Amino acid sequence: MTQTSFNRPDDIVYSAQVLEFVAVANELCKFMENCTAFEKPVFVNNSLRLLTYLYLKVLNLPELESEEDGMGEKFVSELDWQAVKDSVQQILVANDVFVDIIEDNYLGDSETTNVSISECYADIYQDIKDFLVSYDLGSPAIMFESLWECRQSFLSRWGVRV
Repeated sequence: MTQTSFNRPDDIVYSAQVLEFVAVANELCKFMENCTAFEKPVFVNNSLRLLTYLYLKVLNLPELESEEDGMGEKFVSELDWQAVKDSVQQILVANDVFVDIIEDNYLGDSETTNVSISECYADIYQDIKDFLVSYDLGSPAIMFESLWECRQSFLSRWGVRV
């Protein structure tokens, strides 16, 4: 696979890789906002497909460098986040928890904790939706920074959970 050369933020934010990511991100957000319309097996099947596509599209994004502090504007409110979490939790019920291995300690043992799948979905939704709203503003500089921030969030937090 060849690496495409980009010289300006406009070149990046309107590139095929970014537009494909935007399309999948948009589908995931619409799905999450309407997930209560699905029975559990359909929800799980659609989630697996959409999250797999999202992961692939993030990996295909060009490497970005930003000189900003990564604190772009946030659009998803606590109520929005809670609504997604509650909706997913309502669907998954008893299957809403998985064991997460945190890290190895100095003795070679790993710490584990129970993690709510619905909280993971809500966290992913929040980052993706914040990106999409910023992208929709149409300013290449804002679009670039929000893309960079979304990619950084993927690398540091929610990518491993996907």
